[in-house]
Amino acid sequence: MTAEPTSRSTAADDHQNRTRICWLDRRTALYLATLLIPLAGYGIVLKIIRMSRRGLPGPLEWLDQLSSDLMFGAGFGLAWLVIIATIGRRTPARPIAFMIMHLSAIVVAAVSTGFHVYFQRTGSPLTLERLISALGSAGEISGLVAAEIRPEVVLLLIGAVGYAIAGPAVITRLIIGRGPARAGRATGRPLIPVAALTTALLLGSCYSGPSSPSYFSRAPVLAVGLSGLEDSAATKPRDLPEPATIVPPTDTGLTAGPKTQRRNVVIITLESQRAISTAPYTDDLAITPNLAALAESSLVAEQAYAVMPHTSKSLTATYCGVEPPMDTQNSEAGGDGTGGRGVAARCLPELLGQQDYRSAFFQSATESYDRRRDVITGQFGFDEFYGLEDLPKEGFSEANYFGYEDDVMLQPSREWIERNRKNPFLLGYLTVTAHHDYKLPDGFETEHLSDDPELNDYLNGLRYQDRFVGQVIQQFKELGLYDDTVFVITGDHGEGFGEHDLRQHDNTIYQEGVQVPLIIHDPQRAGGGQRVTTPVQHPAILPTVTDLLGYRISTGTGGGYRSPSLLSKASRPPVMISCFEEARCLARIEGTRKYIHHYDFRPDEVFDLAADPGETTNLAASTPPEDLARYRAEALQWRRQVDRLYTDLRTPTPTPR
Repeated sequence: MTAEPTSRSTAADDHQNRTRICWLDRRTALYLATLLIPLAGYGIVLKIIRMSRRGLPGPLEWLDQLSSDLMFGAGFGLAWLVIIATIGRRTPARPIAFMIMHLSAIVVAAVSTGFHVYFQRTGSPLTLERLISALGSAGEISGLVAAEIRPEVVLLLIGAVGYAIAGPAVITRLIIGRGPARAGRATGRPLIPVAALTTALLLGSCYSGPSSPSYFSRAPVLAVGLSGLEDSAATKPRDLPEPATIVPPTDTGLTAGPKTQRRNVVIITLESQRAISTAPYTDDLAITPNLAALAESSLVAEQAYAVMPHTSKSLTATYCGVEPPMDTQNSEAGGDGTGGRGVAARCLPELLGQQDYRSAFFQSATESYDRRRDVITGQFGFDEFYGLEDLPKEGFSEANYFGYEDDVMLQPSREWIERNRKNPFLLGYLTVTAHHDYKLPDGFETEHLSDDPELNDYLNGLRYQDRFVGQVIQQFKELGLYDDTVFVITGDHGEGFGEHDLRQHDNTIYQEGVQVPLIIHDPQRAGGGQRVTTPVQHPAILPTVTDLLGYRISTGTGGGYRSPSLLSKASRPPVMISCFEEARCLARIEGTRKYIHHYDFRPDEVFDLAADPGETTNLAASTPPEDLARYRAEALQWRRQVDRLYTDLRTPTPTPR
């Protein structure tokens, strides 16, 4: 008689419990608390350390910056509390949920640590694009990672991830022991309000206040995770029309004329060579005396800039006369999905090759990074490529994790010249000694040039590279080829050392990161030297070289090179520069007026480079709004135009039926 009411009561209880949170036993509650609360606190402590660099003025600003981390930590913890509490203690799903919870906690701890270390080291935020790029080229950048992994970083990462893996179990066992957990009972608190609060906290943590750049104010996991979606949208603002199509110079050629001289060309690209540390761009002759002496009888571009401060991109602009593809996937190397073409132009080695020039490219760095061999021979059209793997290294020392000291190239290149001197040739050099981590060759005597040890090593690396340039020039004199050779010396990009809270180069958009030396030395046109005062970029090198040789560029059925020769009196458009990562920063330079668009990372800036070469005074507030709008529109449209150029280039043409 009593069985039926009991059955009905159990069914009702089961139905009610499906809408309520189960009561957590003491061991489970302690376990969750010791995992989730320290994880949230860890992220907040790291954020406070980063905030201390910015010198925030008051408590409201501090709360504004911490709000995302507080809400994310609370929402993440509450979410797992809800999940664990609603799963029966003896069901098979419970251990699976615990395993997933631990994995997610490890990811949060690792991303928080990586974000913090990357920001502290470079001044730039870690984004999804950067993370994917790094994971995709893990073998190539292993040396870079090893150079950056310092003892304190290793301890921080091991401590954070190690605690997420084992900390809660150890603490719970120490406090409660290994006894059986008591069975739980249902609580009267309904599930829906708790779930709603969890959702509100997680959604709220995605918001960044109007005064807070999203990359800084958001919790690291959200800053990285949302960056991909936001970056893609930021590069295509809805308030700007679709940009005009660029016809690429993919069918160009050289036509000889009465003034054509089949002379040799040597292009020396100096690694991380910033103009502000290079004479004649600075009065300090101690660092680069050879370049200073060479400049006295050369064509010097006083305002020369990289299109994108990354080596492979600068090489593309230098040898091919066009903007490089603006991605972090190194698509200028070509490959699957690109139809074999990675560069939207015929490049200088190919053009000169049609005029019976021989060509070779030497670098003292490994060929593996950025698929350099594929870029140099497969895309640029060089006949031969010699990377570190091809050079005899006995008697030379490593310069950094990428390669050996640059002198390792001298004898092999001399031997190549002697084998090929019967024909005119194009010879390219790429140095590596001044590259991060600024390790100097054994036996090279350093000078005290800065109280910052890292900057001091870098400046001495520039001294070494300057000596290398002098040795190359001397080598050509000894071979009797100096008078019949045009020399181009430039930097691939600059390097930051905290001048604007940024270090290294990829995303250093200020002068220390993007302004480079550009010296064109023609012994037959030495005279008293010539200066180009308007802003120019690497794509001007190709038309200048062909101009000096006396060739005319024919366009065929394609387009022409957009940058005029440095010898031309033609007007030049404003210089446009992009950071390496998508939607990080753009710059527009016209005359001495420089505009920087930071997307949502920080307020835009305007500088007068003549009065303020160090870019210390932002003139944006006193710049007419219509000018700011025009600067922004031109910079964004240029970036979109280049993106569209490469999209069109790699879109397969339908085969006619």
